[in-house]
Amino acid sequence: MARIFIIIAVIYLSFGFALTLNSYIFEWRTFECGNSGVVWTQGGFSRNPDPDRCSRRVLKPSYIASIPAQVLILPYVYGMRFAYHVADQGIRAFTQYDAPYVADRLTQSFQPTREVHVIGIPSATSTPGYIPWLGTYQEAPSHNGLKKYQSDRFGVSFSYPEKYLLFETKGEGFEGREYYVVSLRPDSPFIRDLMKGVHYDTETPPAIHLSFYREPSRSLSLEVWVRANSLSNFDLSDPAQSGALEPTTVAGVPAFAYHYEGLYSVDAIAFAYDDWVVIAAVDATTSGTDPQKDDFRAILASVQLEN
Repeated sequence: MARIFIIIAVIYLSFGFALTLNSYIFEWRTFECGNSGVVWTQGGFSRNPDPDRCSRRVLKPSYIASIPAQVLILPYVYGMRFAYHVADQGIRAFTQYDAPYVADRLTQSFQPTREVHVIGIPSATSTPGYIPWLGTYQEAPSHNGLKKYQSDRFGVSFSYPEKYLLFETKGEGFEGREYYVVSLRPDSPFIRDLMKGVHYDTETPPAIHLSFYREPSRSLSLEVWVRANSLSNFDLSDPAQSGALEPTTVAGVPAFAYHYEGLYSVDAIAFAYDDWVVIAAVDATTSGTDPQKDDFRAILASVQLEN
């Protein structure tokens, strides 16, 4: 029994070492320039883009100190991600083949006036002000064509065009995480109908989302968190991504921009501050020019973090 345990431990740690080494090799090319890591840039394995201002992040004591934790945590994170994808495929298969049959049986079995609650989706009656598929509407006054959102919970504020309606919703604790989603949806008759309780058997139109994940004990770097965590929707095997994370900033803190394909073509930016990891994303029906992408960039440019 002890031998089996040792073999499992060796395999686990070997896997963790390989994942950490892969991350370390990638980050060897990433340099931190200026004060407080405000500007990041890509160099080469032996080339520093600006030796006077830039230094390799992987040589910082804080990053080196995190390596043992990464060796221990990364196999678990990747394992959970794999399990999530397996479960997701099972759910998709159920939705495609079994759900119509189940829905038909429910329709026959229940009276029309009886309310059916979908697991994992708060009902309109259980949460005051909650609108199914949207969240809780947050009304805000308009000034010079802009509205302002401010949250004491997240310690963040930003401005957004008045043509958007803003909704907040709290997640169901996926993987034990506390998370919230702030959605900005273009004002339209379709969204207004949903707010009135009208149901449409279709997907909601493209929107802008900011997902806030509470991570008070996060030991992984933001880049490793994005690469290893299924919540980011970053997938190394996705040809649309090509494993690329583009360093950038949001409100003066380091961030990573990337792209992925799903129901829509999505541009995403991840950044972290205090206890929060934020995934900001904009949906689009095409990968080309889109006014909503311009609004997305303007909204992120207006983000202010309240320390």
